[in-house]
Amino acid sequence: MKRDYKKQFFILLICTLGMCISGKNLIAIESIRTLLDALNAMTFFTCFFPFMINALVLIRKGLRYLIKLAAH
Repeated sequence: MKRDYKKQFFILLICTLGMCISGKNLIAIESIRTLLDALNAMTFFTCFFPFMINALVLIRKGLRYLIKLAAH
């Protein structure tokens, strides 16, 4: 099943935004004391794994394209 590049890039942007916002808040807190702190940590890791998967897929596709382009 092939995915669209635009869809993957859009997911990558959304996950990047979520990781940046929740990551800044995670750095600012000392420990997880409230439910909002826990939700912030959950948001970070919920965005982290799709970000890594989509980033690796896009890098792989880009490298394949560059190798294919260099071979011709």
